[in-house]
Amino acid sequence: MRNFYLLITGLPCSGKTTLGKRLYEALVQRDISLELLDGDKVRESISKDLDFSRPARIENSVRVVNRARDLMDKGTACILSMVAPYSEARLRARKIIGEGFVEIYFDVLLETCEKRDVKGMYKRARNGEIKNFTGIDDIYEEPLNPDIRIRTDILGIDESIVKIERFLLENFFIAEAKLKI
Repeated sequence: MRNFYLLITGLPCSGKTTLGKRLYEALVQRDISLELLDGDKVRESISKDLDFSRPARIENSVRVVNRARDLMDKGTACILSMVAPYSEARLRARKIIGEGFVEIYFDVLLETCEKRDVKGMYKRARNGEIKNFTGIDDIYEEPLNPDIRIRTDILGIDESIVKIERFLLENFFIAEAKLKI
């Protein structure tokens, strides 16, 4: 198996964290040494000193990618669920990781994300309580050529995982799922 780094990117509430966790569980069952990094959790640890300005968001992405690069050098594949709203940051991530970088874009309408928002972040952003919120008063630069594009408003979680696993089987030679006896 070749090592990989999966960047799951998309608007807030597009399903990144939910699918990232389920994908992690599915891949661990294939005996893949794997680390799951979530954008919200990263903000509470290695990036807690950063705000949500464009330069800080790019720095946040670079920090996470460098952490992932260290893990990959030790034989651990990585999944990162993160908004990563700027093309510049995703391009830098691709250059840092190099071979093995996979960009997965959750292509979902803003209206769908707002309906899914159980924390009320979009409403708070629209009311001016949250500044620089992606999709409201800050941009999300849609990936032009993601390795995988998933419409989480059309595909369910299991279908999305199958699509990603097929890509990994074809490109990174991960093992077929083991039979459970």
